[in-house]
Amino acid sequence: MHAWLDRQEPTSISLVGWSQGGALAIHLMRQQPDRFVSAALVGGFVWDLTPHAGIRARRPPVWYGMGDRDDVITPGMAAASRRWLAEHTSADLVELPGESHMLSPRFAGEALEFTADRLAFAAASPA
Repeated sequence: MHAWLDRQEPTSISLVGWSQGGALAIHLMRQQPDRFVSAALVGGFVWDLTPHAGIRARRPPVWYGMGDRDDVITPGMAAASRRWLAEHTSADLVELPGESHMLSPRFAGEALEFTADRLAFAAASPA
């Protein structure tokens, strides 16, 4: 993924992932914490819970949305992910009532709104 990004000319990159895609977003951020403006995880998780000084120092904005009826991500995994994100990022931890482990229009809309706001902020900020 990083090699592909190296061949592009993005001005700002924000990651969005659902389920394992959310885990991948944080994994990519761990590899190059300064490269990404933000991340939005929809029904995802953090699979490597070891501390990460680079992310903690930068505290990137992360939206973490979980449905209160998610039957795939275990409550323990969700709680551990929330703790790690709160310790390492400027986390917006959202629980959506009535949502399961589906990429619903509501989930997608909130994640994309968060992402658009962060990209607009990055574009308006001096480099």
